[in-house]
Amino acid sequence: MLSVVFFLIAYAVIGLAALTLAMRVVPPNRYFGFVTPRCLDSTELWYTVNAVGGQLILAAVGISAIILMMYQGTWLKGFFSQLFLFIIPLLGAIGATLYFERKGGSWK
Repeated sequence: MLSVVFFLIAYAVIGLAALTLAMRVVPPNRYFGFVTPRCLDSTELWYTVNAVGGQLILAAVGISAIILMMYQGTWLKGFFSQLFLFIIPLLGAIGATLYFERKGGSWK
């Protein structure tokens, strides 16, 4: 039960951080956001990539939190299954964002 509370708090913190990226509030910097050399060179690309990344992370965190709350007493009872539910969707969102950045800010 304690691990469920821990992961829900972690989802909330990551979701709030991703919300600032999705809303294009964070200016180009070297400390917060998806920092790549190409993003630091172009302000427009920075805001586009970070907005998409924030949206993807918000989706991953939201879906993972819902799954965790629905299945916490069944197959997600163990800590490591909850940890995998925490890590795998976030890695997918980060990977998709880096792919988006590699394509120059377009899914084409």
